[in-house]
Amino acid sequence: MDYKNRLSKVFQLFVDSPHETVHVDDLYKLFSHAGFSLTDKALEKIRQSCPETGLSFSEYLIHCEELQKNEISKEELRQCLESLSSDKSDTVDANTLINTLSTGQYALDEYELAEILRIINPDANGKVSIMYLLSLIYSKDQ
Repeated sequence: MDYKNRLSKVFQLFVDSPHETVHVDDLYKLFSHAGFSLTDKALEKIRQSCPETGLSFSEYLIHCEELQKNEISKEELRQCLESLSSDKSDTVDANTLINTLSTGQYALDEYELAEILRIINPDANGKVSIMYLLSLIYSKDQ
């Protein structure tokens, strides 16, 4: 399924017909379902540009394209994960990863961290393969 078709299917979850618009109050959910994690600032920017009638499909595609430009590439994320590897191997320590994700401007909460720990399923040494992490994040068609 190509990218535009996937976005179309997500949009259809929020409208009864393709010519309808998505209400401003549903924008966060719409973009989350499309795979974007919006900051409050990004969401507010979209809301401000949105007509009172709601967001049309064509406007939605434009915003998705803008958001896609700001997404980190697979290669950039691989390099970030490798920088967390203390022994410069193809694995990262799960505790190091969790500590990194729990700090900074976009720190995850305890529930989100527990979910990530459950999903990444570290080995007996507490390590997780970087390639495995990338496969969880990026689909095969990217």
